[in-house]
Amino acid sequence: MDWLTNEVAPQLRGRGFVQVGLTFRMTTSSHVSFVDVQQSRRSSTTKVVFTMTLGIWSQRIAEYLDPLTEIPTHIDRCHWTYRLGELLQPPEDRWWTLVGEPEDGKEGVELKHLLFERGLPLLAEMSSDSALRDLWLTGQGPGLTRFQRLQYLGVLLREIGPASEISSIMRQLTEHSKGKANEDYISNFAARLTE
Repeated sequence: MDWLTNEVAPQLRGRGFVQVGLTFRMTTSSHVSFVDVQQSRRSSTTKVVFTMTLGIWSQRIAEYLDPLTEIPTHIDRCHWTYRLGELLQPPEDRWWTLVGEPEDGKEGVELKHLLFERGLPLLAEMSSDSALRDLWLTGQGPGLTRFQRLQYLGVLLREIGPASEISSIMRQLTEHSKGKANEDYISNFAARLTE
């Protein structure tokens, strides 16, 4: 992916990201931000088909759920993810196809604009526990199951407040777990929120 190597990677590195393979990661004292490139099997020697995903990992959430947690190296452990194509109008799960020298083409220009003008500002905006909490309080949880959203939200409400919202989360967790295999785990987790 010459376009990624020559056009995107230097700009991301200039903004503090470290590249490992097709993943770019920036670590702060409390969060890790990701820009992840996923290449499709439909790629060939003459074209590259890929998508990009943004991600945030919260150290506070991770340590509460597992005190032995290590800082992640891949986006699959993030607490918030967002496909770059969701920033398009209308939003879509976009897979880009780049052929030849895309830096001169429409696809390359659109993608760079979307990533640097909209994607990275959104990533910066979501790189705080209060921003994650506020999003999850609305009921939205891109990239998460309902249980994950409630679990992560419960942790942040316990740790940064407002504590008055914890009873609602506990009730939702209890309702969500009824009759499920993880009912005991969820009940124990919900009780732990009020310790």
